[in-house]
Amino acid sequence: MILSYIIPIVNIVIIVLLSNGATNNKTVIMNGINILIANNACYIASISSYYKINEKYNLISGHIKTLGLVISTVAFAISTYELQQNNFSISVVVYEVCAIVTSFLCIILTVFAQLENVEIDKRIKKSMLEKAKDIISKSETKESFDLDGENFQV
Repeated sequence: MILSYIIPIVNIVIIVLLSNGATNNKTVIMNGINILIANNACYIASISSYYKINEKYNLISGHIKTLGLVISTVAFAISTYELQQNNFSISVVVYEVCAIVTSFLCIILTVFAQLENVEIDKRIKKSMLEKAKDIISKSETKESFDLDGENFQV
């Protein structure tokens, strides 16, 4: 998650350094928020396809993904329009809240992804234990046997 925010941070720093007072502070702030909201939308879209194993995580992450994408897409579209028009009818605070909320949703989705990894590791270990039990039980009665396409000599 941290690595996905390096490029937006670099973009924001470039915007701040290039502004040199040529544009007003509100425009610089809005550009930074706009970049952050767009990055959050991309992050939400990419990480939400990660959930496959646990149905509970899949259902919850689907709702979070939908909410996050709606918030970030609408906020990004409106803020981009306002930046192009250089006319800010909606308060910057609204966009800041949208950026914070979608960032929080990104964190939640990242936590779910980690929980999904734990679930995958448990299933792999369980599968390996079952395979080891099969090997032990078959080795008691035979000198060689096939298991999952592998030949084992005992």
